Amino acid sequence: MQERVAASGAAVAHASANTKKAENELAALRGKVDLLQSRLESASKTLGSAVRRQEAAIAVAALEGRLEEASMNPVSQADDRSGELKILSAVVVETEARVKAVRDGLLTDVSERLVEYAKAFGMQNLSEASLKGNAALSLVKGGVPTSYSKVTEGEKLRLKVAAVLAMIEIAEARGIGRHPGLLLIDSPAAQEVSPVDVDHLIAGLQEVFTKLPHFQVFVAGISSKAITDHIPAANRREVAGNAFLW
Repeated sequence: MQERVAASGAAVAHASANTKKAENELAALRGKVDLLQSRLESASKTLGSAVRRQEAAIAVAALEGRLEEASMNPVSQADDRSGELKILSAVVVETEARVKAVRDGLLTDVSERLVEYAKAFGMQNLSEASLKGNAALSLVKGGVPTSYSKVTEGEKLRLKVAAVLAMIEIAEARGIGRHPGLLLIDSPAAQEVSPVDVDHLIAGLQEVFTKLPHFQVFVAGISSKAITDHIPAANRREVAGNAFLW
């Protein structure tokens, strides 16, 4: 028993020595692990910075390439539509030429008819009129060139009515246009038109029915001799005193 006790004591002492040695080795390994971990973290940071620098360099290179491409502005064969543009340009030129030919001829006829209507409305000194495609109206009045903007308010009213009627009549004759066939004239006497000119205007409008029987004209204003002389009572709605029209 004593020998066994001695052997056990020796075993315990040996085991303790081994344990102490193992603990020292473990501590040393942990130190190495910490050192390696520190080196690994440092290396990872360095690697990350390098990767970011590489990514930034790639992005810069891509942007420089796009900038160079945009500066050169190359046109690929697939995107080259110069042939189509030439065809479209030719179509536009031809269309404008045909429209201008028809329009100029139409406006010439309208201008001539406008002068006839304006004279019927009392503008006897008007000898020429030229209505342009941009709606500008040039005139020759009393042998002197002038324009729509330079005539009196009363003359402007009669010219507008004459232009509308001329366009409608020519359009009817040529079978073009989509006018609804309705003309409204508000207070003609208020546009500095003399009673004689109002009479000429109403009389001229009455003649329209002989050429455009389906055309309707409404004239609103104070009752006058011109209206009562040329518009039948059946086609008039009038009131007297303080009565209301509608």
